[in-house]
Amino acid sequence: CREQVVCWDAKTGKVLWKDVFNVFQTDIPAPRVGWAAMCGDPETDRVFVHSVDGIFRCYSADGEVLWEHSLLETFGKISGYGGRTQTPIIDEDRVIVSFLAANWGDTKGPSPKHYYYAFDKNNGELLWTAAPGGAPKDTNYSAPIVRVIDGTRMLIAGNADGNLYAMQARTGEPIWKFRLSKRGLNTTPATDG
Repeated sequence: CREQVVCWDAKTGKVLWKDVFNVFQTDIPAPRVGWAAMCGDPETDRVFVHSVDGIFRCYSADGEVLWEHSLLETFGKISGYGGRTQTPIIDEDRVIVSFLAANWGDTKGPSPKHYYYAFDKNNGELLWTAAPGGAPKDTNYSAPIVRVIDGTRMLIAGNADGNLYAMQARTGEPIWKFRLSKRGLNTTPATDG
């Protein structure tokens, strides 16, 4: 099974560039590849991809790989049947991605848990790691959002433990939680005001 990132000309549909790579380290049924959406950054013209097997990659507008991390090898990413992945988001100078992890190495913490990782979107350097919840109750596809509420910049995310969490967007420090489900959350939160 293979995965690909393709860039088309929006006006003509012509393929401008394409990167095709093998899927490994997870059992992926061919018709279910590609759980997470790619994330584009209009400020830098870069595209960020969280592949089904845990490669987190940054592309230039011309398709050059600028930096990448193997989330499985570096952080112990856990991938269930079908390559469960979450869509990354951009906030200021950070690209933030989350996934279930056994977590080892420099960021070792309790495991398994649902972790959030913020990387410098320009060079891929890890800025912070957060794991505000308990043990995962299910897989999770909830993309986090960032909102400024009462003057505080919050990363708000649905977690695999059934809670909704708010964290400091610039540091990952916990702010609040709300019990929403007995299982993992699969929808992106919304805010009003």
